[in-house]
Amino acid sequence: MGKVFQYKTNRTIPILSSDPMQVKASILFFSFLFFAMAVRAQTTANPFARIDSIAENLPSEESSTISMLGDYINQNFNSEIEKSRFIFSWIATHVRYDINCALGKNTHRQDAMTVFNMHEGVCDGYSNLFAELCKASGVGCVKIGGVCTKNNYANHAWNAVKISGTWNLLDVTWGAGGVTPDFQFVPQFTDRYFFMPATDFIGEHLPFDPMWQLLYVPVSKSDFYAGNTAANLLAPA
Repeated sequence: MGKVFQYKTNRTIPILSSDPMQVKASILFFSFLFFAMAVRAQTTANPFARIDSIAENLPSEESSTISMLGDYINQNFNSEIEKSRFIFSWIATHVRYDINCALGKNTHRQDAMTVFNMHEGVCDGYSNLFAELCKASGVGCVKIGGVCTKNNYANHAWNAVKISGTWNLLDVTWGAGGVTPDFQFVPQFTDRYFFMPATDFIGEHLPFDPMWQLLYVPVSKSDFYAGNTAANLLAPA
């Protein structure tokens, strides 16, 4: 049975943000967008509904450690795309966005093990855990650093996975939920940023290394900041 996904923005702030007032103002702005866009729903059939359901409802005894969860993934899923989807869904439904860390009120480590054990992190931690679970389940993955539009062009982190020789972009942080005006995390799964086409992904994410735009004609930093992100994904004939 298909699952309804709601598209929205998820305000994410890096742990190293230096201006708490700017952070708070940005959260307020983007939390408004989050609730404004949450009313839009995608009702088309979800080909990953079964995997998403398994990931969300996986018994805790199957995921006591990263190694154990990696073994579960390898035993129950064969293809790279199924494994990467399970990892995306499991993290997005089991890891909460750490508002206090984003606001500089704590200094929780963002390594994969800490985020896995605490079930809480910011973008750096989400992407570290995603990469570690991909490693444990034999999926090619890289962590990508850059800036994004949704947190006032502050630093952000996301991932790319290699499926049948082709790299695909995803942002599991933004798949997990959003933030309310009173700085509360609202868990709400969306798959909008799972394998989003590179030509769309560049509209909100600018990697520090242009090669991870995955575009034949990379978008310049000046064009990204100006909102001019139209690019040709394919090489000319």
